Amino acid sequence: MVRDTTKATQKFVYNKKIEREHKKRELFKFIRDNPGETAYSITKKTKLRLTSVQELLKELEEDLEIKIETITDNNRIKRIVRAMTLYDLTYDYFLFANMQNPKIKDRVIKQAKMTQEKGIDIQIEMEDGQVVILSPDQPIEKFIQQDSTIETLEELELYMT
Repeated sequence: MVRDTTKATQKFVYNKKIEREHKKRELFKFIRDNPGETAYSITKKTKLRLTSVQELLKELEEDLEIKIETITDNNRIKRIVRAMTLYDLTYDYFLFANMQNPKIKDRVIKQAKMTQEKGIDIQIEMEDGQVVILSPDQPIEKFIQQDSTIETLEELELYMT
């Protein structure tokens, strides 16, 4: 007698996927709480197999949840792992209004500067919807002033001249 195992197989596959996601979440928590570990040291401390850790690290890196950095320690090359932060990401589009908002101004400008330091143009959307493009050699400070009333591209161009 042949039994239909389709449902059992689907349930097994589903449970394995849930189990893998759980392992991935647990591994991320470990990395967040223990930055600077290597895949090997993670294996020793979590009792997971090295190949499993390496596969999960690859998935976490692709999901932009962790960053793997290569360092030299005592003439040995190591690949260390840490959780991604806001500043690891590159943003190239900013709202001028956010650059004037006292609550977030410093963070937004810092992120814009970091993008320019990577050699990437940034785009700033003005209040009227027009977009200003700043190349890395155009300092953002020149476009930002403490008590600005600039809201349009025309006003910005007048200010810059």
